Amino acid sequence: MRQVMAIMLRELLILKRKFWRYAFSFSISPLLYLITFGWAARARMSSGGADYMAFMLPGLIAMSSMMNSFAMSSEINISRFY
Repeated sequence: MRQVMAIMLRELLILKRKFWRYAFSFSISPLLYLITFGWAARARMSSGGADYMAFMLPGLIAMSSMMNSFAMSSEINISRFY
């Protein structure tokens, strides 16, 4: 159990040091999708009477959370080797 806690503490220290860089870089892609498909294409697309942003946001949140979790875990594993 000590080994697991040591690894968790190490990863939390790394995250604490790089938090703002991660937060900024991981928020760019969803914002671009939101601007492009949310506001620019809103007038051209219809979603059956529902608000298009309410239709799009759950998928955008799921996509960005999956992509960001994969990116963060792969970055952590790669940084161990270098």
